[in-house]
Amino acid sequence: MLRMTSESAAVPTRSKPKRQQAVLTVQDKTQVSENLVRLCLGGADYAKLNRNECTDAYVKLLLPQPGSGLAAPFDLERLREEAPELLPARRTYTVRRWDDANERLWIDVVVHNAPGQNGIASDWAETACEGDRIALMGAGGGYAPRREADLHILIGDHATVPAIAAALEAMQPGARGYALIHVDDEADVLSLTHPEGVVVSWVSGPHENLLTAVEALDVPPASIENRSVHVFCHAERGLTKRLRSHLVRERGIAREDISISAYWALGRVEDRFQAEKREAIGRIDPD
Repeated sequence: MLRMTSESAAVPTRSKPKRQQAVLTVQDKTQVSENLVRLCLGGADYAKLNRNECTDAYVKLLLPQPGSGLAAPFDLERLREEAPELLPARRTYTVRRWDDANERLWIDVVVHNAPGQNGIASDWAETACEGDRIALMGAGGGYAPRREADLHILIGDHATVPAIAAALEAMQPGARGYALIHVDDEADVLSLTHPEGVVVSWVSGPHENLLTAVEALDVPPASIENRSVHVFCHAERGLTKRLRSHLVRERGIAREDISISAYWALGRVEDRFQAEKREAIGRIDPD
């Protein structure tokens, strides 16, 4: 599912290895819900990806510009020097699942039936067929649910579903907590595997309803005081800032116990969104 990455302070970061361009093929395509397509990508270049154990692991798809006539793999250095306008678009997607034994992975892509609503990645996903080639780079990531946490709180929207689903599957059987997920269309509600002690709630309507649902959570003060709560919070940028304020300033949860960043921003394509991360408007943490 598309996400526009920004840095998270959830876990210590390692020095980043140089990213290689991996060219995989579409092996399977499934319509998971009304507006969600799942693609299985695999091939020998799978080994070039920085496979990691983060449940929010993400890869960047390299998509040729319409009309460029280019196809994967791309000579990125040459394009930067000679025709930067033809550089492939980069779109960030969370890895829903890895399959090391068969050298493949799955990503979820949100698509829309209404004309003009799809972006370059959604258009690619809608028309992708088995055998099509796609270039990827990655993977990055910075969060996995802490095994020792007494309470987990997962907050997100449609773009965050793969990461939340992966986190729920990685938790210990006795884990407790809440997962709150906003979707624009109730037809996109999914049945997720999760520990019995984690309550999964789907929120619809205006995006602000997600904040309202978080504000209504019954979080024991002892969990916060003892720093035994672990939070994953990623959504639209403006909403994420409000969620951050509630979690840190009103709930008193330590910043170090929260993995938080925006996955996207209203009215922004990913290129602009990434550039704004270096500006005041792109900051989630004001201090």
